[in-house]
Amino acid sequence: MDTITLTIDGTTVSGKAGMTILALAVMTKLLFFGVVISDSMVPVLSTSDLVLFQAVDVSQVKSGDIILFTPPGAYYMGVHRVTSVADGYIRTKGDNNPYPDDWVLTKNDLNGKAVALYGSPVKVTKLGVYF
Repeated sequence: MDTITLTIDGTTVSGKAGMTILALAVMTKLLFFGVVISDSMVPVLSTSDLVLFQAVDVSQVKSGDIILFTPPGAYYMGVHRVTSVADGYIRTKGDNNPYPDDWVLTKNDLNGKAVALYGSPVKVTKLGVYF
């Protein structure tokens, strides 16, 4: 059986200690869950998936990351993949969308970056339907 391992800023903890730190991170909002509201990220994420995100600065976001953001002028949050980051501006595209998003995001639009484990976002499938 695999042991749960958590690494924060280069420090690794495992087992119960890792779970305790993860629980504290969620309680202090360093980590939080977001709900996918469309199929724009299929096959990686689907509508109603609950995804684990971490609070980050725009300087910690790179092309290929999956982020939670509020589109400019919108009242909802979206989940898409970053296609580019330049001078503090972020461009995105849904994996299942044919074209990049029309908007350009800034640090004010960024809500978080998906936590990845073995290259895939940490998610709970379809649990978001209850939120």
